[in-house]
Formats: sequence, C-alpha cells, structure tokens
Amino acid sequence: MAQCLRVGGVLAVGAGRPELAVRLCAAAQTLSPSPNGTDVPVEHDLAAALETARGQLGERKAAREWTLGSGAPVASALRQLRELISSVESASPTAG
Repeated sequence: MAQCLRVGGVLAVGAGRPELAVRLCAAAQTLSPSPNGTDVPVEHDLAAALETARGQLGERKAAREWTLGSGAPVASALRQLRELISSVESASPTAG
C-alpha cells in the first residue's frame, strides 16, 4: 500500500499536483518508513518525483503538506489517490 501511495506521488507530479505528491509520499512514509532512515524513498524515480514536488512548492509549503499527509488517516490518502487516478484517466486522450 505504501508503494502505491509513493507511485501515486509520481503520478501527482505528472498531473501538476505537487502538494498532493508530497502528501501521498508522507502518508506512505508513515505507513512504511523508507529503509534508508530518511523520508526519501530508496527508488531513484520515486525520490526524484518527491524532490521535484518539494522544489515546486518551496520549503515551507512542502513541509506543511508533509505534515498534512503524515497526519491524515490512510483511508484519506487512498481516497485522494483514487480521485487522482480517476482525473488522470478522464483526461487521457484514450479515455472513453
């Protein structure tokens, strides 16, 4: 489940939703901490997406979104992920 949330963070960056990307990564970290002892995923692509989202938001806003994501119930993060997937699917040129 944590990896699904992290991959959702990558999807959120691609969808122009850096705040959601940070929140989903924070929820994933709360659920299953990164084995490297930091809040950065060990997978390069997931770590790069988190870094991109944080850079787009700036340090203060990224920290705020991290706090929101890590304090939210997992069910809330999963709901947000489902909504993101639905919005990306509906925006896809092949959706129909």
